[in-house]
Amino acid sequence: MKKTLSLSMMIMLLSLTLSAQNQTVTDVSEIENIITLFSENINNIDNMLCHYQYEKSVSMLEETIQSSGTIAYMKKGKLYWNSENNNSSFLLINDSIKIVNKDNCNVTTTENHLLFKEIAKIVSSGEENGFVFDKNTFETVFSKDTDAVTVQMTPKKKRLKSLFNSILIIIDNDTMTIQSIEITDVYGDMAKIILSDVVFNAPENERYFKF
Repeated sequence: MKKTLSLSMMIMLLSLTLSAQNQTVTDVSEIENIITLFSENINNIDNMLCHYQYEKSVSMLEETIQSSGTIAYMKKGKLYWNSENNNSSFLLINDSIKIVNKDNCNVTTTENHLLFKEIAKIVSSGEENGFVFDKNTFETVFSKDTDAVTVQMTPKKKRLKSLFNSILIIIDNDTMTIQSIEITDVYGDMAKIILSDVVFNAPENERYFKF
């Protein structure tokens, strides 16, 4: 009986400890404060350069797919993504895309690529109103601990539901910048992107945005 009671108490204490570490935010004023701080930070960023680590768990495979490289962003809908593993990259400027895969180069528009079309909309929306908090597009749940804010995003619109089930974004409490993004697709496979060595508003970042 004592062993059973002790085990129950340990489980209860562990549960309380975990819930205290990451608590759901329901207070409207606190959520508004998070949104304000994040939006102010976004407005102060003209460009960004960082290293990324990408991991994808595929349900049909035992191994995890991994890659790493460089991400660069610039206002007015510009996004550059380079993969060091397979020597490929894409450059998105508004509705135009340049896709480079080893020696092959293809320039096209987002109308021909549903995924890139949605990426372009998210980048544009993020510049205008912070896509993380767009209530018309996503159902959002906020939680936080001493280090970070977690935003659980579930798509509302049919076009997004066809691409993924949910997005989990981790935002650093001190800097109000995104640390990592986890995307679960419609097949239950999860992709995680971890950002590091982030540099903001550096003039030399412009070199990545040339067709």
